[in-house]
Amino acid sequence: MAQTETTALKTTPFLKWTTLSAIPVGLLGHGFIAWWRHGLSPKFRLDEKEGFFGASSYSGGSDKLGHLFANCFISKLTTDVLISAGENKDNALLYSSLVTGISYTLVEVFDGFLPSYGAGLWDMVFDVGGIALNFAEKKYPTFDQLFNFSASYWPSPTFIDLPTHNNFSEDYSGITYYADFNFMRLMNFGTLNTLAHLPQFSLAFHTQGFSPREQQLTTEYSLGLGIDMVPLIERWYNRPYLKDIFSSIKIIPMWALYTKKYHYIRDAEGGRIRRL
Repeated sequence: MAQTETTALKTTPFLKWTTLSAIPVGLLGHGFIAWWRHGLSPKFRLDEKEGFFGASSYSGGSDKLGHLFANCFISKLTTDVLISAGENKDNALLYSSLVTGISYTLVEVFDGFLPSYGAGLWDMVFDVGGIALNFAEKKYPTFDQLFNFSASYWPSPTFIDLPTHNNFSEDYSGITYYADFNFMRLMNFGTLNTLAHLPQFSLAFHTQGFSPREQQLTTEYSLGLGIDMVPLIERWYNRPYLKDIFSSIKIIPMWALYTKKYHYIRDAEGGRIRRL
């Protein structure tokens, strides 16, 4: 039975090339639908007002964590699909890193020709960071067990009220990012291992009102307890790509123990942001 499970996707090289080609096609296709179809300028430029995590940036920093999450998740999922298709780990890491990195670099290049955007240097830094995070998780099993980066999403009311919904990736008011720490994985609880490994500490980051734009803005930092679904997946249906999904997409809300919020307001004239 175990042999059948581990070789379920092997001898299918078509899967490898389909997976690798799907990344640039998917990313560039989304970019065209969401942004570039409205027209590109002939002049390339950098985003001089890109910002970082400050209130003056257009997303309060959520876009940077979005780049980190997307690159980590895509390269992680691609790595495990390639391994399942028969590729060795080193080659799978190399292919997934190159394809993900090149695809997101092309996205920034196209953004550089978009009048309302411009290429973001910090975006590319966080792109590389996400790929490096996947590399660390795949090469160092202890790091993979102890640390995880995940996100949850539910469409925000402002986004739902928009006339078009083809750019959910910029609905940062609906996204929360988590840095998860599962120290319980270091201990052996015998027959109770699965249940004992479920709790984890999480640091969460969420913004409200930056994108889509609202007059009231909030950045929120939280510390709490979450649930790690991976031990259940490993016990009942041990597929690497399923573990990638359930470790990266948080489906059970975190129980917040401490929350710190910062409130801002966007001036009607000039759009300047000041802290309340």
